[in-house]
Amino acid sequence: MQTDLTHAQIEHLKSTQALLLLFGGAQCGVCQAIKPKLEFLLAQRYPEMARVYVDCAGSPDICAQHGVFSLPVVQLYIEGRLCL
Repeated sequence: MQTDLTHAQIEHLKSTQALLLLFGGAQCGVCQAIKPKLEFLLAQRYPEMARVYVDCAGSPDICAQHGVFSLPVVQLYIEGRLCL
């Protein structure tokens, strides 16, 4: 998973290809448990999908712009649209 991206870089990825955003933190046990599982599953089934991990302690502005106030949060964007 890519890390340390700016808000503008994330917005560009959202608009150009399928994107999975994982918002987490180093102190979040659930976040650390699901991150390798998501990476493994996506690498096998959807290797072309972009994957980004946002550490909310290091990038609180990005988390706020995406409405993330608790962890973990997984957001999937396809063709620029959030899939619920």
